[in-house]
Amino acid sequence: MSRLEDLILLETKDARSTSELEILGAELVALREKRRARDVQVAIDDHQERIEGTARYLEAFLVGDMGATYNLNNLHQDLEVELAEIGIKEYFGFGRFYSSGAMVIHLLDRLGARGHKEAIAAGKSPMDALRDELRSRGISANVETVIRRLDPHGSLYRQAEEWARVAENEPDIFADERT
Repeated sequence: MSRLEDLILLETKDARSTSELEILGAELVALREKRRARDVQVAIDDHQERIEGTARYLEAFLVGDMGATYNLNNLHQDLEVELAEIGIKEYFGFGRFYSSGAMVIHLLDRLGARGHKEAIAAGKSPMDALRDELRSRGISANVETVIRRLDPHGSLYRQAEEWARVAENEPDIFADERT
């Protein structure tokens, strides 16, 4: 389901209206809450998005839309990868959370949210800040509808099963290669 979240985040880069951003944000929150209900380990995603995503967002924010490696116009680039090329463990161990966290914070900016940066600095995850902002506006999404929209034939679920098998055979990205 995290790849479904990625698809929504990628859609936000082209969204132009507040209502489009609100709908996509609500879909994102619905997916995350479903993932949290299924697996307590998703709390690690929230933590990594807060730490790594905030760092990437600040880096991008400071350069604005200039031609730096990361700027507000290319926060999505680490989500537009082929997992088979970089490795499942590499993707979920590093790049994804920098981009997903930064994109959620930028989404909050684009929505005109207030107080989210302070909430994140105080320990709230970017996704929880988004959830709170959308709830204050009375906006939500049905997770099953979101899944049907993004994966009508269940192909991403089947792909996720394959990725899990591939990841089992990938080397440990944190192993000390000197031993």
